[in-house]
Amino acid sequence: DKVVGFFVTALKDLDAFCAEATTTSNSIATLHAKIEKDLKSRKDKSESKKEIEALKATLEADYKSLQKVIEYGTKPNKYQRTYVDNYMKTIDKILTEAPAEQERKKDATEMPQLFVDRNIKLNTSKSLALGKKVDDDCKQAMTEAETDLKAAAPFLKSAQVALLALKGIADDYATAEKKFKDAIDNSKDKAKIEKMIAAIAKTFDTAARTFKGVATTIKKAG
Repeated sequence: DKVVGFFVTALKDLDAFCAEATTTSNSIATLHAKIEKDLKSRKDKSESKKEIEALKATLEADYKSLQKVIEYGTKPNKYQRTYVDNYMKTIDKILTEAPAEQERKKDATEMPQLFVDRNIKLNTSKSLALGKKVDDDCKQAMTEAETDLKAAAPFLKSAQVALLALKGIADDYATAEKKFKDAIDNSKDKAKIEKMIAAIAKTFDTAARTFKGVATTIKKAG
């Protein structure tokens, strides 16, 4: 910010100085023209002519110096003059950009721990085990319900707990798949990751249908 402030101040000072130089230069040019006209009307041996010619030479030197100043003021190009505005717009954009958008850009280039190879294997195995747990508990609940509906309740409860745990894993991967789509698409393990996500989703869907069917059947029997 200090550098930008210095640049803005320096540019303003330069423009102001050049504007003043231009005004002075124009005044000198006007005065020079009048002196030229006056010298032409004087006699060659006029006593004051030498003094006027000396003044004319001084004005010409000053005029050349001022022209160099004015020329220097035109050196900052369009890009340099708009640099500060563009810089501040960029800073404002960064500062006002929604945190969620910044997080999305960051997430697009980073893979979460869910997709680390060992976690893929672990969560796939865990999902299959939970799916089997739901299926086994539902089968046992149906068996118990044939003779005692109350005896089926603990197995349904156990199946529901396993199903909720399985849903948590499936939801985590479904969310991560959307959130990290770009990173997955650019990953060398894309096929493996997508296959694993599909397997977990399928395991959950199958377990959910099984639980719903058994729970509904037992409820109707009661």
